[in-house]
Amino acid sequence: MARTVARVIVDALRELEVRHVFGVVGDALNPLTDAIRTTEGIEWIGCRHEEAAAFAAGAQSQLSGNLGVCMGTVGPGSVHLLNGLYDAAKSRTPVLAVAGQVPSAEIGGDYFQEVDNDLLFRDVAVFRATVSSPDQLPRLLEAAVRAALAERGVAVLTVPGDLGDRELTDDRPARFPRTRPVTRPDDEGVRRAAELINAGERVTLLVGRGARGAGAQVRELAERLAAPMVLTLKAKEGFEDDNPYQVGQTGLIGNRRPRTPCPPATRWCCSAPTSRTATGTRRAAGPCRSTWTSATSAAAPRWTSAWRATRRPP
Repeated sequence: MARTVARVIVDALRELEVRHVFGVVGDALNPLTDAIRTTEGIEWIGCRHEEAAAFAAGAQSQLSGNLGVCMGTVGPGSVHLLNGLYDAAKSRTPVLAVAGQVPSAEIGGDYFQEVDNDLLFRDVAVFRATVSSPDQLPRLLEAAVRAALAERGVAVLTVPGDLGDRELTDDRPARFPRTRPVTRPDDEGVRRAAELINAGERVTLLVGRGARGAGAQVRELAERLAAPMVLTLKAKEGFEDDNPYQVGQTGLIGNRRPRTPCPPATRWCCSAPTSRTATGTRRAAGPCRSTWTSATSAAAPRWTSAWRATRRPP
């Protein structure tokens, strides 16, 4: 017996090791919530508002590194997801939002609470599509998940209320990537970065969340350079505790201390910052991942006591 649209989606989420789905129940989502109810290893987390569900999915994704999933039903339910999905998009974390829709035959007919989800989520989503036939699954679901994971963004899949219980005529398992892409600068970029670092008398490290997986290497670099380490908001988790080189956080909600470890014309080495707002840098390169850039500091001409008169080791 072929699986239903709802069963295909829920089975795929379980295969992706999604353990929680956040949302508010509604008529169009009934087949999906029922499939979750009868599936071991995945749990429906009911929220009081769809906005909270989207925020929860984004937060879980950031903390776990896995795909976050939220759901909202027809009309206002889908619209309420927007705020949390924008937060996920700005945080560059993968989230899949499954949105309910009016019955297929009523789409485009100004039906009660009908919202054009593909238009609504155009600005926030890296992928958006409406399922118009059961046989579009699991292809559309695969495309949505791949886009969210590869581009670290929001994907929205809209499912009309009458399709959730429909069976697929050509049922097959969903196929998802098992590896994550890794990017690095080219060899010439690495060589040039090393030259810039070696040319600086004093070096300050600006460390972003993209360096989380290289904590030991970044600390080793700080020790070798005798360099203070300025953190962005999202690097705090991996670099703030038990780190004698960190001098605090910069950016929009940072403090003055990280702006004063080095005199003007000191070399800055930026390790994977993702937002100028979060880092507070102006002349550094724009948002990047796993790259090294350099910039000139406009900070006040004094060091913190921990690095006063410190010179690079030979």
